[in-house]
Amino acid sequence: MPPDAAAVRLGQRLRKARLARNLTQSEVAQQRFSVSYISAVERGQIRPSLGALEKLSERLRVPLSDLLRDDGDIDIPHTAPVERSAATEERDEMDARLLYARILARQGQSQDALESLQSLPTSRLTPLQHAEMLWRKAYCYLELRRPEDARSAILEAIPLAEKANNQELVERLRLELGNAFGLMHKYQLALDAYKNCKEAIDRGVIEDPVFRFVVLYNIGSQYRSLGDFATAIDILKQAAETGESVVNPSRLGALYATLCDSYLAARDFPRARLAATQSMESYKVADNIRIMGEVHNRLGSSFAQSGQLDEALENLEDAYQIAEQEENARGLAEAERGLAAVYVQQKRIEEAATAATHALALSHELDDAVDLAESLLMMADVEEAQEDFTAAEKNFKQATDLLDSTDAIQARSDAYARYSEFLERRGQGDKALKLLRKAWQLSGHSPVIAG
Repeated sequence: MPPDAAAVRLGQRLRKARLARNLTQSEVAQQRFSVSYISAVERGQIRPSLGALEKLSERLRVPLSDLLRDDGDIDIPHTAPVERSAATEERDEMDARLLYARILARQGQSQDALESLQSLPTSRLTPLQHAEMLWRKAYCYLELRRPEDARSAILEAIPLAEKANNQELVERLRLELGNAFGLMHKYQLALDAYKNCKEAIDRGVIEDPVFRFVVLYNIGSQYRSLGDFATAIDILKQAAETGESVVNPSRLGALYATLCDSYLAARDFPRARLAATQSMESYKVADNIRIMGEVHNRLGSSFAQSGQLDEALENLEDAYQIAEQEENARGLAEAERGLAAVYVQQKRIEEAATAATHALALSHELDDAVDLAESLLMMADVEEAQEDFTAAEKNFKQATDLLDSTDAIQARSDAYARYSEFLERRGQGDKALKLLRKAWQLSGHSPVIAG
């Protein structure tokens, strides 16, 4: 169906106004609309609702009557850059103050956050900012156990979010409404609010995996409060399955990356940008957690080498828990090797064997020659403690052969030195000396000449 002529004229006027204000489609859209929506409106493919048109009129600073006139063109003078800068600065100020209040609330300073929000001049807030301010106030009220105040703020905010055409914010407000009803022990009303959120998720209105996880958890919890344990179990199982992804920063980063790709394909660039930001933030958290695990691993090994075994175990166990939570096979293997080494020193040989075996299995999965060699060397140490010297020598040999296929010079040198020490303890002095010379050469020294 060809575009409506009036819609085309309206789109042309909106585009002319946008260019006169030196704005991009993204700047016009911001958080109220998608870029694809603004583009379709300007092409006359979509006729905006009166509420949406009021927002566009406000943003473009063009009287609504001019946009709706049916004859002739409109004259839109270019706005001086200083005017746009002032408007942008004011918008940024309000956004920053809203964000700061959110941070205060997350830090447990809900009363301070509430006071900060109440100090905002509502006359200077856009409808969307006003809705967000009320959303944050509702959160603070809930934290302060004031559910009636939270409910009032939410019911005031929902029409504002709907007027701003931000359906995602509407659903997040409904989630808080459910939380308010829950605190008031009105479990059926809470369940109804959460179910509305779930329906919005199923329709694709909101695709945030964390939101889905929270909604499922709350639905399951309300069924439990209502005594429907069978349904509660079913829903909470779904929440647990979803939670396996959202509580793992690496998995959550991957989920948001997939969302970003989908939004890009749909040319919904504001949502794509938000999903990309969330993905990167999740990956940053994952990186920090991984580094913390490495710190505990290194610290544990250092304590073990200095004979402080209790401190070594504490740090290695912390490293293991972090790696397990993050499903980090490399970190797990390193932690298991460290634990096995401490157990050998403590004469806890069975536990050492279990840890070394697990490390070896993980290293095989990694397909990393250096990591596998490290696990083989640890297994050899355990087998020596078990007095299985043949198996130990076999693993020492396999480890050094494996490392010879790599350019990991320091790892090769260390492995030959450990193999040499083993042979020396077994009374094989000549062979031990040859391996020690090789370790010496690999570490950058000149060959030792016999005799």
